[in-house]
Amino acid sequence: MTGDRVDRLPTLEIEKASQYIKFIHHGRVSDLIDYSSIETSDSFSSFDGLHLEVTGPPKIFKTTMLMTIEAGIRKLDVPVNLIKEARPSFSPDDNLYDYNLAMTLICGALLTNSRHPRTGESMDKIHLWDRSVLNALPFLYAYYLGKNERSYNQVSEEVLQEKFRNDPLVKTVGYLSQYIHGLILVNASPQLSIAQGSRVDEDYLKRLSVAYQMTPQLIAQIREDAGLQDGLPLALFNADKEGQNLEDLLFQTVGCLARQYYKRDLYSKLVEVDMKERQEHRINT
Repeated sequence: MTGDRVDRLPTLEIEKASQYIKFIHHGRVSDLIDYSSIETSDSFSSFDGLHLEVTGPPKIFKTTMLMTIEAGIRKLDVPVNLIKEARPSFSPDDNLYDYNLAMTLICGALLTNSRHPRTGESMDKIHLWDRSVLNALPFLYAYYLGKNERSYNQVSEEVLQEKFRNDPLVKTVGYLSQYIHGLILVNASPQLSIAQGSRVDEDYLKRLSVAYQMTPQLIAQIREDAGLQDGLPLALFNADKEGQNLEDLLFQTVGCLARQYYKRDLYSKLVEVDMKERQEHRINT
């Protein structure tokens, strides 16, 4: 399969995807997911628009910050849809690779319901993804790092990356990445994730932090392999370093990524709206 054939991926309505896509896990055939459990602030029937994905290690308040950003965008009367993490019907503790495979299939089924836009084309809605197809890359690379560390025949980083790039799931992520218009990576130390309540193994969190640092390079490689020539706008933040400024930085980044489609700076506009509201509040009190 080459990159120019990605547009011919089959598209399914959500109800049909739920009916047709099944998952074989540990010898059992089951529904991939109960689609009614996916939390979205808008209907699945209208997925055209700008798709921005935010991903990062567990327990760093990504979802909370995205909810605040969604509320801010709504203040500007810009249609926005927040899609919270779509969870497969089994735990990642059962099998991390299968979990990422299932999650990629779920998000892929949703994304392929959207019209594939051209760069610079005006769009009428922003879709904020709390993890989507590109989320699989750092988690899978951390999985590969762990396998290599435990192996009696460890391979070089170069060989490991080659194995990773040839993984069928990684190639699928490369094909589906054309539906994402911008990616925001929020890395964090294992200590921060654990302090915020993460129960993920600390050694895995360390590998995940390394994988997030590698993700921009991995994305460039898999998109090249998929025949996608245009670059993917990407922003990388560190939650330990940014601290309380992170939410504002994320909003600024969303506004910057959306600027070419909405012809205005959403973040600056929100600051104006907030200042006006505060002035009106002082007058009324």
